[in-house]
Amino acid sequence: MDNKFQDKETAKQFITSKLENKYHEEFVYKKSETEYFKKYPTKRIYMGTFSPKENTSRVVEVWASNSGEIKDNYASYFYQDTIDQRTKDLLKDKHFITSSVIEFVGGKTTKNFTDSTEFEEYFQETESFYEVEIELRKNLSDEEYASEIESILHSLYEPLNHFYLKVKQDNKLIFMYEFNKEKKSLSKTEILEDLKNQKEEREYMEEVFSSMSESE
Repeated sequence: MDNKFQDKETAKQFITSKLENKYHEEFVYKKSETEYFKKYPTKRIYMGTFSPKENTSRVVEVWASNSGEIKDNYASYFYQDTIDQRTKDLLKDKHFITSSVIEFVGGKTTKNFTDSTEFEEYFQETESFYEVEIELRKNLSDEEYASEIESILHSLYEPLNHFYLKVKQDNKLIFMYEFNKEKKSLSKTEILEDLKNQKEEREYMEEVFSSMSESE
């Protein structure tokens, strides 16, 4: 099979052509910090970001190999209203939260989804997920943080299905957790144990970095 591209520039040309054929609109390359081009013994891989020419606020992540395979996450924009409905006011009753951000991360896929495809089908087939970042009040006990995190998780399990939760306190990460349909919900006891374990890991890493800095 002929190689589809040999370098970054020919990769961009190949991708814009494929996107235009797939979605019937014109696309342009968008500079990105995550862009990469790798040459392997048997194939070249390119990943970069692109935007529809008529709507450059939309950012599309694309992965391609010069064998002709291409994956993108543009279809996530077809479901923006559904995503907004699921995440809007999801945590508004959690008055102990000082700030929160919920972002949808659409999975890259080879499949040609359209706006008539059900969101659940798209979500499952593309391994999409949500990123949830939350800031809690300072100077609480681990027991109090565990209670608040348990309450947050119960608000997220059913509507989001697959998410990564990051909880911060005073802008420092205190708890991380990934939930998907294959996992059971966490009990308060399990959350408390995770809080303690993650705290010990952070303190250990801080000691390691501190000793490394002192030895330099």
